[in-house]
Amino acid sequence: MKLFKTLSVISIIVLLFIGCTKQDTQKVENTHQKITNKYWKLTQIENSASMVYPKQREAHILLKEQKVAGSDGCNRIMGSYTLNENKITFSRVASTMMACLQGMQQAYKFKINLEKAQNFKIENDKLLIFDKDSNKILEFTAIYLQ
Repeated sequence: MKLFKTLSVISIIVLLFIGCTKQDTQKVENTHQKITNKYWKLTQIENSASMVYPKQREAHILLKEQKVAGSDGCNRIMGSYTLNENKITFSRVASTMMACLQGMQQAYKFKINLEKAQNFKIENDKLLIFDKDSNKILEFTAIYLQ
């Protein structure tokens, strides 16, 4: 009888652990599904609207398999990112070194703010990125890939 009680308690603990692990895994998967495989068009840097200059690409990012790629509006960007619930960090962000007639300041601010990113929130089709002080530093709109 004592053995049965012990085995029952162990079984319940194991089932609870498996259930919590599965729930955590699903939460991470849902976060990844919401943010990855989308073209995120930059719409705002800090408190300013993002500009698209003639004969230049719009600033955007694509997040896939812990890699970030895109454009700062002037140069291609690439690097890595990490997600953990509502936390996001970008690392090893690099860019090509082309000179553009316009938008160099915006391109610089975009890269700097990616490196400052700490948290994110998704509201409808918007990706909002915040710094360590919870200031919104970047805002993107989702463009769905097919």
